[in-house]
Amino acid sequence: MPDLSVTNWFGDLVSHPQVIVEANTVDDIVAVLKNPGKYPSPVRAVGSNHSTAPCGVAEGGTLIQMKMNRILNIGADTLTVEAGAIHLDLSKELEKHNLQFYVNTEIGRLSAGSAACAGTKDASMPGEYGQVGSYVIGVKMVLPSGDLLEVTEDKDPDLMQKVRSSYGTFGIIYQVTYRIRQMLPLDVHHKTFSLAEFTKALPELIALNYSIMYYIFPFVDKITIEFRKYNPAATGEPNRSAWALRNHLWGTTGPKLGHDIEQNIAIPAVRYGVIDSFGACGASSSKSSSRALIRFPAIRSSNIRPCRMTAVTRSVCSRFRKRIFRGYWASFSSSRRIITSRRDIARIFCMSAIAS
Repeated sequence: MPDLSVTNWFGDLVSHPQVIVEANTVDDIVAVLKNPGKYPSPVRAVGSNHSTAPCGVAEGGTLIQMKMNRILNIGADTLTVEAGAIHLDLSKELEKHNLQFYVNTEIGRLSAGSAACAGTKDASMPGEYGQVGSYVIGVKMVLPSGDLLEVTEDKDPDLMQKVRSSYGTFGIIYQVTYRIRQMLPLDVHHKTFSLAEFTKALPELIALNYSIMYYIFPFVDKITIEFRKYNPAATGEPNRSAWALRNHLWGTTGPKLGHDIEQNIAIPAVRYGVIDSFGACGASSSKSSSRALIRFPAIRSSNIRPCRMTAVTRSVCSRFRKRIFRGYWASFSSSRRIITSRRDIARIFCMSAIAS
């Protein structure tokens, strides 16, 4: 077994590549793919390595860490970047130009290369798509042969559509072009229902023509809805503190609270009741979409030793994995449905599919 070891952010996927390469230029990627003797298969490219799926595991093979993260061009309605650039940094730069992405998923460490060829999660705005990759209109990649290929929506829309869901199987993407838009104020508010109340109200909620993202807490019979819509008539400075508060709660306070509760509350019913009930809401008629992105902790590379999760992070991630990632969290989007085995939640999703 190779001595090198790398973990994803979640800490549950460990990779033992034989070789690790930092790709600072496209030539670095080409050199790997043209020399299988020195760089054995499987070859995997990773950006932030935040995936909870083993797409970045290169057991006994070659792991390419994408260090190419420059912004190459910001146009009136396009953005071209290197594949290692992360969305939070890109959003902040776009904001300086009064521009934004169409889809502002909260995973701030989403890399451009991943967004271009893999699925993301968010609620779609009315009349728009819910996937970041739907607004990727061009990529440049290195094929397994080491040859270069450029794909654009203008010249080859069918191939571009396939690239958007290729998950890296076509080659290693090193440059991405997005379609972007002028920044628009966002109206955001939250409301909590019981599952029965939500099931009954769903047709009326859909008729409101909002983007709807929801968080299901079946153990306490609650579902919290985040309603979003553009609000171009908003005036004055946007409310930046609301996103900052939410992001702090998700990225810092929540994990710390989860850890402390696990350590200090001995009675399971009380302990899990507090954890299940924890949440945050906010409302504002003028928010900046780009501020919804969260800068989750970066992967710590070693030479490369495993990235150790802190006790705080491991505690809350374990809880979230058991109670959210197994189907208790869902985003209401025209591009994705998550069906759980629980009868009430399944009914909600069936109604959602029919109503949409």
